[in-house]
Amino acid sequence: MGQKVSNFKVGQRAFFRANSEMQLASGEKVSPVSGTHCSHVVVNPNTSHGADLLHEGAQMDLASLFVMPAVGLNGVDKSNPRMGQHVIVHGAGMIGLGVVAALAVRGCVVTAVDTNAKALAIAGQLGADHLINARDKNWQEQIKAIMPDGADVVFECTGLPQCINTAIELCRQEATFVWQGNYGAAAVPLQFLSAHNRRLRMVFPCDDGGPACRRAVIKAMSNGTLHWQHTVTHRITAAEAPEFYSRINSAKHDVIGAVIQWSE
Repeated sequence: MGQKVSNFKVGQRAFFRANSEMQLASGEKVSPVSGTHCSHVVVNPNTSHGADLLHEGAQMDLASLFVMPAVGLNGVDKSNPRMGQHVIVHGAGMIGLGVVAALAVRGCVVTAVDTNAKALAIAGQLGADHLINARDKNWQEQIKAIMPDGADVVFECTGLPQCINTAIELCRQEATFVWQGNYGAAAVPLQFLSAHNRRLRMVFPCDDGGPACRRAVIKAMSNGTLHWQHTVTHRITAAEAPEFYSRINSAKHDVIGAVIQWSE
């Protein structure tokens, strides 16, 4: 620790959000990708993307996954859906599941939509009221049976540009549409009249909401408010990592959330 750091002590448990680029002795640069796939971390702790002390009672494995539910909580906080409103979460990956959990606590009526049956089952465990498999030919009719006029709020969580207009069509008049996914630097397709005629309010959350959001989700994991253990479908050792990464990169895999035990 540097001389200017006084609020951390050796031996305390901590978590971090960013990491400085590292270079091996060979000169090869290593991307930290803001994660813990590194032998060491260099960070200024007292910044918006620094480090913080881990909440008392937090499980290390679950806490290591704090970013995804924090991103979801940030989107819910910024869009502010209200109790009793019908909300659709379009895409039940780890961030979408974070959205589902945050909405359930607020008392919203939550409908999760995905093509992955395992992800939908987890959404149900986290509080979704309705589970819609988009592989069903009549999945949109199923949603209309629940909310004939459309949803009050729609979170587009897939990050797939081809899903944007489909998700917009799930909105009612004067609904809120949340761009919860990251669609990259390229232009995305948007059917203007579909959004225009619905008079939509659009929200563009970014990142994980900062220190307050991170602390909130880790605290919720610790006290049992956020049952994030349901999202962990795989636990592996470091030795199993290469084969596991290859599995993730394959066209078909059953991974939702994973934790890796790096220490011996």
